[in-house]
Amino acid sequence: MNVKNLFLCGATVLLLVSCANEENQVDSGYGSINVKVSADYQVVPVTRSTTEITETTNPDVSEFALKLVSADGSFSRAWDSLADFDPAEKIPVGTYTMSAYYGNLEEEGFDKPYYLGQSDVAVRYRENTPVEILCTLANVKVTVEYSDAFKKYFADYATTIHAAEGDYIKFEKEETRAAYVKPGKITIQTYLKKQNGIESTFEPAAIENAQPRQHYRIKLDIADNAAGEAQLSISFDETTETQPIAIDISDEVMVAPAPSFLPAGFEPGTPLEVKENSYPDNRQANISLTAKAGLAACTLTTSSACLESEGWPREIDLVNLSSENRALLSRLGLKLKGFTEMGSKMGFIDFAELFAHLHTLDGSDQHTFTLSAKDMYGKVSESPITLSVKSIPITFALQTPEPVFVGSKSVTIPVEFDGAYIDQVKFSYLNAEGAKVNSNSTVVSSEGNLYQIKISIEATDKPVVVEGSYANGAKTSTISIPVKTPAFTITAEEYDIWARRATVKLTAEDSQYQEAVDRYAVLFANSTGQWETVASTLSQGRRVITGLNPDTRYQLRGSCNSGQDNVNYSGDLTLRTESAAAVPNGDFEEIAQTISVTDMNQGGKYSVWPVNYQNTCSFTIQEPTGWASVNAKTCNLSAANQNSWFVIPSTYNTTLTWDAYRSFAPSTVTPDLYRDLTAQSGSNAMVVRNVAWDANGTTPATSGGAFNTTYYNTNVPGIANRSAGKLFLGSYSYSGGSEIYTEGVSFTSRPSTLKGWYKYANDSNDPTETGVVTVTLLNGQKVIATGTARLSAATDYTEFSVPVTYSVTDQKATTLRIMITSSNHASYNQSEETSAIKTSVSNGQYESASRGATLTIDNLTFTYE
Repeated sequence: MNVKNLFLCGATVLLLVSCANEENQVDSGYGSINVKVSADYQVVPVTRSTTEITETTNPDVSEFALKLVSADGSFSRAWDSLADFDPAEKIPVGTYTMSAYYGNLEEEGFDKPYYLGQSDVAVRYRENTPVEILCTLANVKVTVEYSDAFKKYFADYATTIHAAEGDYIKFEKEETRAAYVKPGKITIQTYLKKQNGIESTFEPAAIENAQPRQHYRIKLDIADNAAGEAQLSISFDETTETQPIAIDISDEVMVAPAPSFLPAGFEPGTPLEVKENSYPDNRQANISLTAKAGLAACTLTTSSACLESEGWPREIDLVNLSSENRALLSRLGLKLKGFTEMGSKMGFIDFAELFAHLHTLDGSDQHTFTLSAKDMYGKVSESPITLSVKSIPITFALQTPEPVFVGSKSVTIPVEFDGAYIDQVKFSYLNAEGAKVNSNSTVVSSEGNLYQIKISIEATDKPVVVEGSYANGAKTSTISIPVKTPAFTITAEEYDIWARRATVKLTAEDSQYQEAVDRYAVLFANSTGQWETVASTLSQGRRVITGLNPDTRYQLRGSCNSGQDNVNYSGDLTLRTESAAAVPNGDFEEIAQTISVTDMNQGGKYSVWPVNYQNTCSFTIQEPTGWASVNAKTCNLSAANQNSWFVIPSTYNTTLTWDAYRSFAPSTVTPDLYRDLTAQSGSNAMVVRNVAWDANGTTPATSGGAFNTTYYNTNVPGIANRSAGKLFLGSYSYSGGSEIYTEGVSFTSRPSTLKGWYKYANDSNDPTETGVVTVTLLNGQKVIATGTARLSAATDYTEFSVPVTYSVTDQKATTLRIMITSSNHASYNQSEETSAIKTSVSNGQYESASRGATLTIDNLTFTYE
């Protein structure tokens, strides 16, 4: 074994002193590498008779280059030779692969071996890690030998080998050097010229799967067939050594026409210089192929970085194309005719459309297409034909146009372009959502290489990013178009300013930009000395601003290009929002005395013989300030008969004392239960209820007698009227059967909802009855908003809401009305109430009255939106 070694010894101690931060490093910091590189130059013979001779031209390992790559690819370092490698060099701690190599797999030819070896290495903190790398031949070695009989038989000869996707390497007849090619399939072509001058080229054989480090010794000889005719004999491995490949080299076969190529539009071997993604002159670059004996194969070998990035195969047989590869070649512009099946006698390859896909990629501007054909006799064209193309860079750049206004639908962009086909330039832009949108384009004018192109866009409040793309993205250019904002005014009607919202109108100074203003304007408000964006929505051509604070002075302004660095503002409006006024005395905490009764007769007399007795009751009623009730009617202190059957409060406060309350409380309510008659919160709530009353009632006859133990009058009189209890904002008067309601208080706010808390108990005679709360807002005498809620039975305090619906929005409020009644049968007509309302008799020691459904209500509030 011929092995040469070079050992580079690194220092055993790298640094005795290091910074404090490195002393505690384990998974970070630095170490070093000791590398030992050796090379095994032996090759693997593939024929039994091959005797390897050690060559004297093997490279010394000192010439080998090194490369170190981390496992995650984040670190890479290369050295041109071992002599350049410093074993004391700091390497970050980590796992690596170190390679040693000589030559290049892509460089094929004589005396171009490629040696490669690699090994994994783990660099540890402050350690010098050894690594050994053994390099062996990584490409295939090929030599050609001719027998003495062969040399005497032919006047001239040569052999060409071609590794798939590689070069064509020709062994002249005196060539004795070894050629080195890529592993894989290797085809063998032989040029022969007889002593009589007849010449031809054959492709007699192919090595299907040559492996790295193998040595193929191709041997050509002359042998006779069974008929005594001379044949070409070729061998290159153990199989062909035993049974050489035989080729008919009779004059008849050799004089038969070999496949031939006819180029058009280019000179083989002379590169065409063509602008990137442009067509050749006269749009012509094609090759005609003729094979009178029928085509067996036509190999196209391509070297083009840009095509390979599209999936183009580096080598392919055009005679035996798969449907997928045929579609791929066609999509990328290669047009084929013929090649329909093996034995076809012609083929036509048109490259013209393919040029539109050729461009420089990663610095590679060369494109070569090499064709070699073989007929059914194994004869090949005298030499492969090559079309070479050099891509000349084009100039393609979008220039920034004049700014456009927000909402613009198009822009004219100056485009610098010196390619041949401006119609291949396509445009797109990013819309408001950041999605790419294809644009329509029209060339407006051109002067030299400068084109004015109008494209469709949708200009938002941010710069418009436009991309131009040439030849399906082979070349791109991007610009950002500045956007100008149209000026506009901001106006508002007084009635459009609410407590927490305002409706304003934005009017473009130039009407053609009104749509853009409506769509893109952003509004800003200042109430504290600092401008802030406010939420707004477009409704019927106007902006509704929400999220404002009540009773606050605001300055407003807006912009259609708030997404840009330099914002242009428009409009200047000052407004003041309505106050979020509370329900007047809505918690019923401010109360004043309206009724005071002392020793009123409670029912009729009762007898415990021989004495008659009369029960009495005393009570005081307080009502909330600003509110009114119909107590003047139901608890009429001017009634002809001051008796609890006929004079009864329909509205009272929950802060009554027990002594006062029990005068008209249900007999089931005891002092212990009375504590539940409290406010929802605070000190006071109000109770409204249905009652029976009579201004001219007749006292029932005396009941009882000897041994009587019932201490109240058990007789129930007839009662003329029934009424719902009412509590409302305003005032009320009653006299001689006539009542006057003066409803409403001054109020200039516009709430959205009335909320409150309630309890409700039905009368057993009318279980579907409900309490009712109604809100009304007026401007003068005109109703501008209303809202009503029915309150069904609830034993505990329950929250209710009354949405306020505005039928008139172009007028401010001047008056607020709230009506609370204990019955949905409540009316301003007494006879209607008497007919519809039900009450039940409650007669006992502490009460003699007829009453019905009862509503307890507290803590009324307004919300504003």
